[in-house]
Amino acid sequence: MRTKSAMKNIVASLLLGLVVVFANFVVQRFFVGSLGIEYLGLNSLFQNIISMLAIAELGIGTAIVYHLYRPINEKDIHKTQSLIKFYRTCYRAVATVVLLISLAVMPFLPAIVGNSAISSSIHGIFLLFVANTIFSYLLTYKRSMLYADQKNYIINIVHTVAVVALSAAQVLILIKTHNYYLFLTLRIVATILENVIINYIVNKRYEYLRQLRDASPIDMVIKKDIFKKVKGLLYHKASEFAVLGSDSIVISMFLGVATLGLYSNYLLITATFNGIMSQITSAITASVGNLLLEKNQAKHEAVFKKVYFANFWISTVVAVGFFVAVNSFIVLWLGDGYLFSLEIVAALTATLYLTMLRMPIQTFKTAAGIFHEDRYMPIVESVINLVLSLVLVQFVGLIGVFIGTICSTLFLHGYSYPKYTYTRLFGKSWVSYWKMIAGSTAITALIAGLAYAISSLVELENPLASFLVSAFIAAIVSNAVLLILYRKSENMGYFKELTTKMVVRMRRM
Repeated sequence: MRTKSAMKNIVASLLLGLVVVFANFVVQRFFVGSLGIEYLGLNSLFQNIISMLAIAELGIGTAIVYHLYRPINEKDIHKTQSLIKFYRTCYRAVATVVLLISLAVMPFLPAIVGNSAISSSIHGIFLLFVANTIFSYLLTYKRSMLYADQKNYIINIVHTVAVVALSAAQVLILIKTHNYYLFLTLRIVATILENVIINYIVNKRYEYLRQLRDASPIDMVIKKDIFKKVKGLLYHKASEFAVLGSDSIVISMFLGVATLGLYSNYLLITATFNGIMSQITSAITASVGNLLLEKNQAKHEAVFKKVYFANFWISTVVAVGFFVAVNSFIVLWLGDGYLFSLEIVAALTATLYLTMLRMPIQTFKTAAGIFHEDRYMPIVESVINLVLSLVLVQFVGLIGVFIGTICSTLFLHGYSYPKYTYTRLFGKSWVSYWKMIAGSTAITALIAGLAYAISSLVELENPLASFLVSAFIAAIVSNAVLLILYRKSENMGYFKELTTKMVVRMRRM
């Protein structure tokens, strides 16, 4: 049952995620043509600042979803009602805190944005970003039921429809009016409608959640555990604040919003891949949480290795494809005036790969509720990232920002994950984890070098042909090498068998 639910969520995440990806790229293409690179940089900057303000959420949602696994599995309606009501109360408080922090940040916006032709309108624009976030917090709490009940695909369907409708409306606005304020207002409307629809679906599927007014107060033991996990998650959220958001701020302050605009095009691509992989891992988190209720370390490790193997394969194909074909895609998508050098592309590739490679261990960590034990590690991660980025950007420019991010991610792989998650869940030594990560990374680096060398032999003037050939070479080389290396492995045998079963089922339908 867990495998079936996980596979349904994964397939939905992939198929619907591709639709969202296409819509996002179409919108950004019209955005650049209509409003220009500085507005694109400002849009990316404010999106990152808003993401940084999400520290106010403190990981409450993650902690509560963790506690929903058991009552949903045991059909404990009263405990489920109590948790959802508590979630709603918390998120109302979060919305208030986000608003207050946003108002406190506003006086500093001119310094963060720097010299720009659009600096006079930044406060109004920022408030629209804040409004979208606040409405999201006020309306989003009931979707946690679908996450915990392994029904992510429902959320993905609704989100995809909302994104497609929003994208079509935004493109029309960009073409007809070139009005950025109206562009952002449409996003707020879409956020409200999407959450209203999801809440309606949840109320239909779980009728006992229609009225939460009379729900019992949350059990004090669970409440204390939630706050304990939230306390640990606070450090993780602070790390996200420094690692994910600070890059854009550093680039904007030291190199300008125009450079940030160029980076945001590459960021959209990397964020797309990370987003799809994150959706896939989110789709299996509830299944993993259900699995970890069993006290069987050997089984836990076997499942982890399968998840890691699949993630490593996908991460390698994606990273090699990005390294080899991304500049060809940028030329096809936006033109040759929006390109980064090969060195910067290599740094972005390393960042993308290491971020994707951490998702399996992060999934097990989240499903196991390991938030308090490693609470200080994100602080170290964020300090490494911020200090290196601030120092290196002044000596080597943009690539220095990405080197800081790479080093901070390597700290997690080298120390935090093996100590607090891998050894705890599977009872294995740190060395086992290091060998796994180092071996995977070395193989991916060699494949990337080989694929790039082969693609460099082919020079084509046509942008579409250049991109397609580069992407084809990257896909063929990466998959061929991986097939040769792992053709006799146990994990490869498992996925061959799983694929065969899926094909047989599809033929019978």
